[in-house]
Amino acid sequence: MNTAPDVLYKNDPIEDFEERANTVEMTQRMLQDAAGPVADAFRHDMSPTSWLMGPVGSAKTTTCVAKCFLIARQQHRSIVDGKRKLRIAVVRSDYRRLWESTIPSYLDVWPREWGQWHGGKGNPASHIFELPDPQTGEILRLEFLFRAIGNDRAEDFARGFQANVVWMNEADLFAPDAYGWFFMRVGRAFKNEMPNGPDGKQLPPIKMVFGDFNAPNEENWLAKRMIDPRYEHEFHVQPGALLDNGEPSPAREGFMDDEYYIGQRQKLDDYDLKRMVMNKLGYSRTGMPVYGDYHPDRHDLGEEVRARADLPVTVGVDGGGKAAAVIGQRDDFDRVIAYDEVVTAKDQRTDGYSFGKRVAEFMCSPAGGYARHVDRNMVYHVIDPSNQFGGTEIGANFMDSYASGWREVTGLPCRIVPAETNDPDERVGANRRLMQDMREGRPRKMVSKRCPNLRAAYRGGYKLHLKNMASGDAVWRPVKGNHHDNVADADQYMTLFHTGIGSNAARPSGLNGVGTRIGTKPVAPRRIRATAL
Repeated sequence: MNTAPDVLYKNDPIEDFEERANTVEMTQRMLQDAAGPVADAFRHDMSPTSWLMGPVGSAKTTTCVAKCFLIARQQHRSIVDGKRKLRIAVVRSDYRRLWESTIPSYLDVWPREWGQWHGGKGNPASHIFELPDPQTGEILRLEFLFRAIGNDRAEDFARGFQANVVWMNEADLFAPDAYGWFFMRVGRAFKNEMPNGPDGKQLPPIKMVFGDFNAPNEENWLAKRMIDPRYEHEFHVQPGALLDNGEPSPAREGFMDDEYYIGQRQKLDDYDLKRMVMNKLGYSRTGMPVYGDYHPDRHDLGEEVRARADLPVTVGVDGGGKAAAVIGQRDDFDRVIAYDEVVTAKDQRTDGYSFGKRVAEFMCSPAGGYARHVDRNMVYHVIDPSNQFGGTEIGANFMDSYASGWREVTGLPCRIVPAETNDPDERVGANRRLMQDMREGRPRKMVSKRCPNLRAAYRGGYKLHLKNMASGDAVWRPVKGNHHDNVADADQYMTLFHTGIGSNAARPSGLNGVGTRIGTKPVAPRRIRATAL
């Protein structure tokens, strides 16, 4: 992280008197407005280390911005020009989150037009400006450096730090050793501009690390630090936005409105609701189901409901020795339904050719009931994209032989479409959003009772475990290799085909010129890039 002083020492005070007056007014308002007594205590905490834990929408980011101003007021005046100067490194785990969340919230407080702004989206940035203290009139110089640790080790990232303060935004997402490395590197900026104390020795500049975060899992490094008697004084814990009964908390001063939290209650599963909204430490998720919001009485569909014969079907395929396939379709009400499954037995293994034949034989049989779809070439096989593009030789070979087995039975080419991603967070997220979203009184993701293995996976067989990443982060991921993951992955590929990824993804609908109806409005077909094998 290069923060060379010659780049940062440009003279950029706010010269316009009207703008300066507006600046004073905005700063006074910021100092007066606090999201409750906990946030106010945190921003006035000048300890070397302090943390703010709170629910979503509780003004944590803007509280941290205000804290930076208050810290600057405590810095010694420079012997060079008499200004109080503070350099703050605002650090996030990755640049996507930095630019999508942290920087927009920061700019709600300090406009980009003040002083100098350097850097563009996806890259490091800096914001340097001077403003008067509204109470003393002294000039404060604030230098904000926006950085993301990415895949670097914390030790490597922290080298070259020349900052007084590090603000760890969403601190629970950092590797456990990051805080220690950051603390060793702060307190170095403006060191040569500090005055001497009464004893004639030069005073040190401010040295501080603070952070904000949502309530983490009990296994997170910050959760462990919270319960350590040596460090518990560092933590400022805001009240939850919702009470245990789901009603808005009367103590949530300065938070978002009731409608926001009621909406969160409807969107989040119980685990995330307790952490993100009620501000309670999460229990260990090891062994917990991936889809805690799957409820058989709500998401299961009777065996008598069959796929429509006039619309294409998609077959999500998870390859390998324990291959599984899920056959689904999107219906008139924009619901994605898993109608049937083909699963390798627990005590058996398979190969691509045999599995391709088995899927084709099932779909052409009376029990399957997809003969018309097959005859009209209205079947799309959705696969892990790494198999399509050579991510693994084993995966590519499996799909080639799978296609051969399909052709052997049907006499038709196998139309293969790579899923949009194989990222587990995106796959699980796409499925979860449909499970939570209601349409015509039913969830937008449903599973037929003809899929016993998929239903067993979603009822709890498909579990979470904590996985250590190359970056040093520990993230929750579905367990692999327990029989349930193959059929769940197959279903997720099928679902991705119909939904895309992300809340603003385009809605895939018509296939091969056949339109799908959503409600009463026909949706235009999209071109599907299918490879015929």
